[in-house]
Amino acid sequence: MYGNRKLQLSYPLPIQGITESGGDALTLRPTKLVMGMKELYYKFLAHYLLLLKDPEIGSIMVDTTTILWSLCSDAYLQELQEAKMDDHGNLRPGEKLRTQLQEIEYREPNSRMNSLIMQAKAYKKDLILIHHADDEYANTLVNGQYVKAPTGKRIRKGWRPLVYLVDMVI
Repeated sequence: MYGNRKLQLSYPLPIQGITESGGDALTLRPTKLVMGMKELYYKFLAHYLLLLKDPEIGSIMVDTTTILWSLCSDAYLQELQEAKMDDHGNLRPGEKLRTQLQEIEYREPNSRMNSLIMQAKAYKKDLILIHHADDEYANTLVNGQYVKAPTGKRIRKGWRPLVYLVDMVI
C-alpha cells in the first residue's frame, strides 16, 4: 500500500519462450530468449526504492518473494543473453545463447536479493516477504532402493538464503 493507493506492477509476467511475429495475423514461435524480465525487475526496483524513501511508510510487503526471486534470476539471465547480442538483437558469431544460469552465476541474483533486504533494514522499514509453499522431499526406502518422495510437510519455496537474513520465518 502506498499512501491510500495500492502499488501494483503489470502482471501477468511476460510469457517466456514465445515471441510474436507477423503483421495482422498473430504467429507465435518458440524461443529461448528471455524478454521483459529485466525491464520488469528494474520497474519493481524503482517502486521499491520509492517506498523505502517515503517517511510515511513503515512496512513493505512483497507478495510473493518466490516470484521476485524468479524475476531477479531471469532478469540477470536476460542481461547475460543481451551481452552476447549485437545492436540489432542478433547473436554475435561464435556466441551461444544461454538458456539458464550456472550455479556460480547465482552470485549476482543472490547479491541483488540480499541488497533488497539490507536496504529495508537501512531505511528502518519492516519488510514482509510472502512465499509460495512447496512439498518437502526426502530420500525414502522403497522396494530396497532409495527414491525421493514427498514427506507430507510443506516448506517455503524460493530464495534459500533468506532464512539467514530475516528476523522471523513463520
